[in-house]
Amino acid sequence: MIRFIYTSLFILSIGYPQDPIVPEGDRLRNIIENLDLVISVDTSLAHISATAGKKTWIMLAKNARWHWLTNRRESLWYPTATLFRQEKMGDWNDVINSIGMELKKITVLFMFIFYFSELNAELIKPSKKLDPYDVVKIQLKALKNNNEKDQGIRQTWLFAHPDNKKITGPYERFRIMIYGQQYKYLINHSSHKIKLLSNSPNTHIYRIEIVTNDKKLIFYEWHVQKGSDDNCKNCWFTTAVSQPVDQGNTI
Repeated sequence: MIRFIYTSLFILSIGYPQDPIVPEGDRLRNIIENLDLVISVDTSLAHISATAGKKTWIMLAKNARWHWLTNRRESLWYPTATLFRQEKMGDWNDVINSIGMELKKITVLFMFIFYFSELNAELIKPSKKLDPYDVVKIQLKALKNNNEKDQGIRQTWLFAHPDNKKITGPYERFRIMIYGQQYKYLINHSSHKIKLLSNSPNTHIYRIEIVTNDKKLIFYEWHVQKGSDDNCKNCWFTTAVSQPVDQGNTI
C-alpha cells in the first residue's frame, strides 16, 4: 500500500491516538515520518513535511504568498517540495489534473520501490526517474529484506557509485564488506528513518536511523551523488556511508 496524505483535513479525518503526552506537532511529524509522499495545500502540514525532508507536493492558489515566488515548480526553501500552481484564481482543476498525471507516472515506480521484498523480485536499476531519496529508500528496503541469496545486497550494489565500485568491488568483496562490522546493522534491520541533512544540485546527504532486531538505535550518514557515467548520466548513486554511531537501546 502506498501511503499518502492528500490534505491536512484528511489527517484529521483518519484520526490518531489521542496521547496527551505527545504534543500535537510531534504527533503530526510522527505520522508524516511514515509516509512516502505528502500532498497538501499551503498549510502547516506542507511546511512541517518539507522541513523534515519528506517528498511534498504543494498546491498553491493563484495569489500564493510571497515566499513561494512565482512561475517556478521548485521551492527556494524546501529542496524536496514540488509546487503545483493555479492558472486561474479559484480554479483547482488544472492543479488536480497535473497532480493526477504525476501520480500516474510514479505509481508503478513506487510499487517497485516500496514493495521490494519478494524472493525473486526483479532488481531495480538506476534511472534518471529516481530522485536521491528514492535511491536511499530502495537500498535500505532491500537490505532490510535481504535473503539467503543476498538479493538485498545485490540491489544495493547496483546503486553504488561507479567510482566507488572501483574501490569496494568486485561484488563479492562488496558483499563481504556489508556483512562486516561497519554495515552489519543494516542487514535485516527492524526499521529505518531517512532524514535530509543537506543538499546541493549534485549531492544529497541523509541521516539514517536504524533500529536493529535487538532494539539498538544506530545512526549512519548516507551520501548520494549524481553519476557522470555515460550509461546513466545524472542518475543518483550512493558514494559513501559513514561509520555507525551506536545510540544505545531504544525505549
